[in-house]
Amino acid sequence: MRQVFKYAFPIRDEFEIGMPGGAKIVLVESQIGSGPCIWALVDVNEQPKLRKFVLRGTGHPIPGAVNHVASFQAPPFVWHLFEKVITTAQN
Repeated sequence: MRQVFKYAFPIRDEFEIGMPGGAKIVLVESQIGSGPCIWALVDVNEQPKLRKFVLRGTGHPIPGAVNHVASFQAPPFVWHLFEKVITTAQN
């Protein structure tokens, strides 16, 4: 069964969130009373997988090997959320 879940996250350089495998992020926004949150479309039957995120303010350096997820406002700042690219070694 698919549902939309909300994941609150901290304003810090890097953090991790466990989400069901294949979760698709549909919105990143600040919510009054909750702070910044990710809303994702998930299949509740999938096993959770740890996803790693990087958060940067406007004008701050962006590390390599990340994909932009979304930008959002948390006045007085605008934040930019990136997900770390997970690579697997090939033998």
